[in-house]
Amino acid sequence: MVRNKERKNLDSFKIIEWLNSMPFKEMVNYGWIPRVKSDRIKKIQTLLNFFGFASPDNFNKWWANCQAKFRMSTARPINKGALAAWLRQGKILGREIDCELFNKSKFIDSLYKIRFLTVLDPKEFVPKAKKLCAESGVALVLVPELPNTGVWGASRWLTSNKALIQLSIRYKTNDHFWFSFFHEAAHILKHNKSLVYLENDSKYFSDEEREANNFAANILIPSANYRRLIRSPKLSKKLILRFSEQIGIHPGIIVGRLQHEGLLDYRFHNKLKMHLKWVISQ
Repeated sequence: MVRNKERKNLDSFKIIEWLNSMPFKEMVNYGWIPRVKSDRIKKIQTLLNFFGFASPDNFNKWWANCQAKFRMSTARPINKGALAAWLRQGKILGREIDCELFNKSKFIDSLYKIRFLTVLDPKEFVPKAKKLCAESGVALVLVPELPNTGVWGASRWLTSNKALIQLSIRYKTNDHFWFSFFHEAAHILKHNKSLVYLENDSKYFSDEEREANNFAANILIPSANYRRLIRSPKLSKKLILRFSEQIGIHPGIIVGRLQHEGLLDYRFHNKLKMHLKWVISQ
């Protein structure tokens, strides 16, 4: 039971404004929080339980501390409630995954094994990738995007010996999904353990982001192989399929990179990409 004084505190304008900033409906639909009736006090308490705080003031203090650790572009406005909820759900899921202590060499080995999973269907590659990551000390979680976050990936450390890679399938194609995964893996391997790396659509790239981009691009398509491919006079479907078989990755990843670098029109060869649905997270 909520006492009258507590109810009055939770019914203030400032706190109602906080409630309205949260994507409550989407969180219910994704099963992150229970469905409650229209009583806004119960909604506020449900959200506080999800975040693990006693009051919105505690949430705001936590969020201010989090933001100091973020590495992302703020070129466009974001819904802080939605981003906070997305990150919180990733942390909840990550904590549930049993992982070995982080081992850098083993994680690097795992990445090369995971690279060959790109040719598989999501129902096969998701559990295998999660298992390989967990065996090297990294929790891999897939969390659907929330409105107005603009973020498609994140990486951080849950403890000194357990890292977290969190992905959505915002662009719904496997080329973007796999590039995102290896990009976040680079942050785990190479960058500051005290920071939270968030990836969005910004055109601004820090040195760390450029390094992560290069790592992802080269592990998926080794640079020597890629240079050989782009010397071809015509980037035909047949050539891309043959090349993908030679280097052991899905052809959609090759199409995505060629398009991104302006070597292939975005209208061409999109049927070679694997289109993903949210069952990927099951």
